[in-house]
Amino acid sequence: MNTRVLSLLVIASLLPVTQSAMAQSRSTVKPPRASGTVTAETPAPPPPDPQNTLRTPVAGPKPPAPDPARPDTDADTGPVANGINAPASVNMDAARPEKPETPAAKATRRELLVASTDVAEADQQRAWLTSQGAQLLRRRGLRNLGWVLSIYRLTPDATPAEVTKGLIAQWPDARPELNARYTALTSEATAAPLEYARTLIAWPPVCASASDIAMLDGSVDQKLAAFSGRSLQVEVLTPPGVQPDYQHGTALAALLIGQAAPLGLLPKARLRVGSIMAEESGQAYTTTEWILRGLDWVVGLDPRPAALNLSFGGPRSVQIERALERVSTHTTVVAAAGNDGRRAPSYPAAYPGVIGVTALDAREHRWARANTGDHVAIAAPGVDVWTLDAKGQGYYASGTSFAALFVSAAIAAGGAEKTTADWLAKHTRDIGTPGKDPEFGYGALSMRACP
Repeated sequence: MNTRVLSLLVIASLLPVTQSAMAQSRSTVKPPRASGTVTAETPAPPPPDPQNTLRTPVAGPKPPAPDPARPDTDADTGPVANGINAPASVNMDAARPEKPETPAAKATRRELLVASTDVAEADQQRAWLTSQGAQLLRRRGLRNLGWVLSIYRLTPDATPAEVTKGLIAQWPDARPELNARYTALTSEATAAPLEYARTLIAWPPVCASASDIAMLDGSVDQKLAAFSGRSLQVEVLTPPGVQPDYQHGTALAALLIGQAAPLGLLPKARLRVGSIMAEESGQAYTTTEWILRGLDWVVGLDPRPAALNLSFGGPRSVQIERALERVSTHTTVVAAAGNDGRRAPSYPAAYPGVIGVTALDAREHRWARANTGDHVAIAAPGVDVWTLDAKGQGYYASGTSFAALFVSAAIAAGGAEKTTADWLAKHTRDIGTPGKDPEFGYGALSMRACP
């Protein structure tokens, strides 16, 4: 038998196995449930190569979003791009194929964020950047955070690292960085006990705390029956011309203050939502710029919220880190630990002063897709948690996004302590390796008080 015939026989013998494996993958029956949470890769500065763009697939169609009631936004100095750049990120769901980069993401791939102490300094920076061929797109005063943020588009032949180096040499506090993309993920859920989450953390049937909670997330449809009679404020912080994402924010809001299926964790709480997520081609996303605007909005809230929930993750940002230093003096910040399934930091959970939350299932096992590492401070229910979608229909949701909200609710329920360390010591039950560990932090959330 010659070599060619032998090769054909080998290929023929392998082909049925390959076809069978593909068929099993395609024919697997999964329950019609989906969930959303936010995460992305977490590289460290300086600003990385902008050529790798995060593209996250979405499992199934999302419900159509209602028409938002959008307030007037404060003035921008230039056109708004319908998308964002992703300076260094990877596909977080390796088992699924990547989607091609959207035109909007390509259009804003080279946006550079620059901070200045005042408008006069911003104008000096503009003169230098213009000499480098950069174009000022818009400028915004972050009054509560205390600086001016300018957004420039770099020319195709400009090297971001060289521009950044030149800026820092003249303005050390400019903290220039590329506008990053933070993207929502979805995952299929499996059947689970409807009320396991509350039982697992000893949450009472009714918690009457009337505290204030803030969250930066997607928008919420206030006309849904689940929010009738609830204290819910939504401030749209995305620019005009983008399609708001309602799925993720609605799921979190329903879990916190919803009327039924089940009753919200804190039905009498006042929830204030800074809407910083948009939807494009079925993907929910936000940007560094929008997050900064959201954090500025949070600092200006009166009364101050007991907790700020950040159920998204992405690359490290020196500007967001600086903003959170200010926010952390204003309120307790809670963030999702990430859905990468690796031992790696995810931001904002990994910033100093932020409580990073991982997800547990009904057996107190860590969710396989939850990140581990030193940034994990506490574990809470986050697998097959029953809540509502953008249409107000019930579904099972999974992700560290939902685990973070349980912790935010527990802080707002009246469990304040002098320090974050004191709160964690009082409101965790050690599981896993004794003491703090990279899988569960200090342990599982355990309620101690609720008015």
